[in-house]
Amino acid sequence: MNDRWVTTGFKGLDDILDGLRIGDNVVWKVDIIEDYQYFVEPYVKQALADQHEVVYFRFGQHPPVVETDLGVETVELDPREGFEPFACAIHAIATEKGVGTFYVFDCLSELLSAWATDHMIANFFQVTCPYLFRLDTVAYFALLRNRHAHKTIARIRETTQVFLELHNREGQRFVHPLKVWERHSPTMFLPHRQSGESFIPLANSLEATSLLAGAYNQDQAAGNRRLDHWHRLFLQAEDLNAEGVSTAEQEKMVNHLCRHLIGREDNILNLARRFFSLNDLLSYKSRMIGTGFIGGKAVGMLLARRILEAQPDSNWCDQLEQHDSFFVGSNVYYSYIVNNGLWELYAAQKTPEGYFRAGAELHEKC
Repeated sequence: MNDRWVTTGFKGLDDILDGLRIGDNVVWKVDIIEDYQYFVEPYVKQALADQHEVVYFRFGQHPPVVETDLGVETVELDPREGFEPFACAIHAIATEKGVGTFYVFDCLSELLSAWATDHMIANFFQVTCPYLFRLDTVAYFALLRNRHAHKTIARIRETTQVFLELHNREGQRFVHPLKVWERHSPTMFLPHRQSGESFIPLANSLEATSLLAGAYNQDQAAGNRRLDHWHRLFLQAEDLNAEGVSTAEQEKMVNHLCRHLIGREDNILNLARRFFSLNDLLSYKSRMIGTGFIGGKAVGMLLARRILEAQPDSNWCDQLEQHDSFFVGSNVYYSYIVNNGLWELYAAQKTPEGYFRAGAELHEKC
């Protein structure tokens, strides 16, 4: 047997995929979290039996997908701290663990509510997957069906080594491999119906067509949900502003928008909630390029202006120049780093030993 061959812990799945390979990142696109957990458990148990260290990254609101009594190291992370701290923390842990550790991640769809924008999940995967591949790991990830834009799914599928669709039809599971890197068989990329421990390829075109047509119709019906949290939130805010809702409802929305647009520092957030109106925040968003935070210095200038305009003893509105600024969202900056292959250098610059060396190299390349 090839020393780079790894079992999924599920013989029927090994038969479909010709097993896993060291370096594989395995992405499951699922209907429900329980189906992901169903395939995680045998993978984890077999990895532990084969003397591999297993690390579980726990960051979702859904129930754990790895039982605590299995002897797996669980690392709890808070994605609400932002893309950069989250991605850098995982990079640092993988660096410390080194070669050969196996990983399980909570469902990546959970990151939507924390980061607001769909493409940041693809950015995270694009910087994490290749690094884990070079460390000779095997890692499991999941995505919920109909939660993500086609472009996000396409970027993840292009980056990963194994991409599997798992359909659940009235309790019957079907596995459909969409990508299995450097492996092929006559039936590998057909949908497979589970039968006990085995998976039977749907060679009958009628059965396969029925399954895939049902998935397509479900996908089309959920099309409106492909707007990520960011865009849905601001559409909702625009509706509230147009409807003239109560002050309490406006304040609630202002608080929500500030956490996605202004920042996370409590002192600044308190000032923003006090001085920015719903109309102000919608105006700032209309002048944004991209998504994310508008930046600390820009926030400071906007707050200073609103504080002056709120003073009752002076008419600052007549003395200040008309506001004509535009803002580049913080996610554009991260996307530039990711898409230009600079993330590992950026992460190294955040460490004490790499601060000056990596910083100088980043300065030169940017």
